[in-house]
Amino acid sequence: MIIDTVERRPMSSPKIVAMILTHNCENMLELAYEKIPKNMVDEVFVSDDGSDDSTCKVAKHLGLTTIQHNANSGYGGNVKRGLRKAIELGAD
Repeated sequence: MIIDTVERRPMSSPKIVAMILTHNCENMLELAYEKIPKNMVDEVFVSDDGSDDSTCKVAKHLGLTTIQHNANSGYGGNVKRGLRKAIELGAD
């Protein structure tokens, strides 16, 4: 029996991006970030939904890319904006 073999190109690894959704989370953000398994993600960013505390300062101190919304758009709005950013960053 003759079996044709097809040479397959190696699949590249997908880009995994973790999104931390925040709204007035200055006291929780560092702990949340520490719990992310860094060996399993390529990039972590914060999508902040109009916080009026120091959430964005904490995120920047942690070295995280942060997208900040001027006004609170609610959970759904924050998720949508965050997903757009993840796609922009090349997430699979």
